[in-house]
Amino acid sequence: MWDITLKKGKLSSTLWKGLGGYYSKIPGIDPTCISARWEHWKENPDNVVYLVKKENRTVGWIIYHKATSAIEEIFVSPGEDQPVIRTQAIDALIARESLVSAEILEDDGEKF
Repeated sequence: MWDITLKKGKLSSTLWKGLGGYYSKIPGIDPTCISARWEHWKENPDNVVYLVKKENRTVGWIIYHKATSAIEEIFVSPGEDQPVIRTQAIDALIARESLVSAEILEDDGEKF
């Protein structure tokens, strides 16, 4: 059994701030990149936002594209156990969506 559960959520100001802080620390990332991705996520009805919950606390988010079974973003709050939360969140997504697997975008492969 997982320590992590998923709950449907929405694109929130908390997520926006977290992503902005995360990407601003990566050299070479244009600040408009996250804005463009954010707009894409808002406009695409196939995207679902899941809150990653641990003991009723939101510890991260998954932006999942249902039509392609692709994880577009996983963001784990700073200070949390990043590898463990990510792995458990992906496992919870696979179980919730009844998937055999979930695809991580090629460009994001280094993060995982």
